Amino acid sequence: LGTISVYLKCEYLSSRKIIDWRSEEDFVAYTDSEKIETEKEITVTHKLYKTVDGKRYGEYRAKDGDKVLLLMSDSGSYEAFAPEAIKRVMPYTYDVMFSGTGKTYSYVGTEGEVVVGDLLLGDSMTVARVVAVGTESESATKRFVGVKLVTAPLGV
Repeated sequence: LGTISVYLKCEYLSSRKIIDWRSEEDFVAYTDSEKIETEKEITVTHKLYKTVDGKRYGEYRAKDGDKVLLLMSDSGSYEAFAPEAIKRVMPYTYDVMFSGTGKTYSYVGTEGEVVVGDLLLGDSMTVARVVAVGTESESATKRFVGVKLVTAPLGV
């Protein structure tokens, strides 16, 4: 007798994303009595900080009163800093507002790439205006896909 292969089409619990047909061998079976860990439960993020002079870096560990504890990368030891003596390491970001929506979205960019007031044309032919630069936004996860429009006044 030959082997019968079973293929499943599944949906993730957390994102509701549907995955195409895959062999049952690609999945792990769980019973109701077992705890299913979601991506959110096992994702670990470390926030990187640098000293104001930019010479030393460390990972955020805890807050102790008015001090912030960092695990320093150069020494491997814990050190306490006043909040004003350190700065979170963040990519350069800027905010845009899309025409007709009134909503603001954050994008990762390069300093000097855009200035407040610039018009951007997205790949889907949507127009956006740059409303803020250097925002250090944690919600920015991707670069704007499109072009910057160069404008000139009419009737001059």
